[in-house]
Amino acid sequence: MSDDDREKRLREYEERKRREEEISNQALELMGKATELAKVKDYEESLKLYNEAVVLLKKINWTNQIQTIQKTINQLEIDKGHHIQSLEKQKAREERQRKQDAEQAAALEEQAIKHKEKEEQRLKQYKEKKEREEQISNQAYDLMEKASELVKAYEFDEALERYNESLELFKEINWPHEIQTTQKTISRVSREKEQYFRGLEEKKAREEQERRLKAEHEAKLEEKARKIRERKERERAEKIEAIESEKEFKQRITDMGEEADKMVREYEVEIKKGNFEVEPPYEQALGIYRNMRQMLQDRGWGEQVRIASNQITHLKQKLKQDKALREVEQEKIRKHQEYLDSLKFKKKEVDMSEYERKKKEEEDFQNQINNIMNEADRMAREYDIEFRKRGVEVPCPYQDIIKKYRTLKDMLKEKGWETQVDIINKQIKFYKEKLEKDEKLREIEAQKIQKQKQYDDYIKVKKD
Repeated sequence: MSDDDREKRLREYEERKRREEEISNQALELMGKATELAKVKDYEESLKLYNEAVVLLKKINWTNQIQTIQKTINQLEIDKGHHIQSLEKQKAREERQRKQDAEQAAALEEQAIKHKEKEEQRLKQYKEKKEREEQISNQAYDLMEKASELVKAYEFDEALERYNESLELFKEINWPHEIQTTQKTISRVSREKEQYFRGLEEKKAREEQERRLKAEHEAKLEEKARKIRERKERERAEKIEAIESEKEFKQRITDMGEEADKMVREYEVEIKKGNFEVEPPYEQALGIYRNMRQMLQDRGWGEQVRIASNQITHLKQKLKQDKALREVEQEKIRKHQEYLDSLKFKKKEVDMSEYERKKKEEEDFQNQINNIMNEADRMAREYDIEFRKRGVEVPCPYQDIIKKYRTLKDMLKEKGWETQVDIINKQIKFYKEKLEKDEKLREIEAQKIQKQKQYDDYIKVKKD
């Protein structure tokens, strides 16, 4: 063998060894990766790399290493089968758990719905009962007020009919105090009726006597006119003496009214801010106005007594409205809590930013509603104060107040707040009734002025 042949064979040997080392390194690298993949249970990819390593080792005829790798491949196939079985068992357990969770969730949700329906039905029945009592009592009070006006007009039979109708209504809703009061009123009016007709009989007899003694009657009239003039002079002097006492009494009445109105106004400002922790002042304000009404009755100030009574009715309505508003607020809090609880139960994330936005929209809308209601109540309150001072010369604002509440009703309907729509309907009815009473009062005042003018004209003619 020549030197060239030996050198060529050496180069071939070295090239074969170099290629063998390169392939073996590639195979070892694949085996290392396959081992790591097997540790993390990625059997498919691990087996793929081991098989690629076997292909490489076959190229360099590494039989022993191929047998070792084949054993590893066989073991991996076994491990792969065990792993697949384990995954299938785990998946089955998870599916069973998912079904159990879903069934439990459905049962709890159905229970919550039934409880909610039961509570809503109970609340509905309670509200219907209260609304029925309120409707019937309002009818009864209206009948009593009409009866009272009929008594003033000496229409006793019709008045007694109205009082008996109101008595039956109070019996229907079982209000013992009102039943007893109405029965006493019926007895009193019956006595007044007897006295009135007895008085008419006596008056008729006197008029007959006066016709027979016309000359003497004229003389008596002149004497009576003289005594009237003297009495008016005395009354004028007495009025001058009493005017200072009357001013002090008027100021006291005004102060009491302003104190009660201030309490209500400050409370409504707090409610407008959303502060429902402050105690309602309506019971205290009602106490002040009831004391005021008694003081006015003792003085015989009938018109001011009517105004105080109207304010008492207004405060009672405000008290009902406040209770309803607080019920609505509690219902909103309860529904919000149920909403959050349901989200937690179903393991869903709560989009708090969306919730806060909706809550802010509801608060802004509630503030807008409160502003309109406060403005309407302010107009009514200021009118009552001015009416006590100036009487029927003060313009009546009830038409404008009713318009505001109708606007408010449309806003609430559009928002779907049906509970507050019912409250607004009651307010509209309340102010319609106040408007009717105000118009009737103004009509009576006009008649009084006309009668006084006729009397003054008569006295003037007699003097002439």
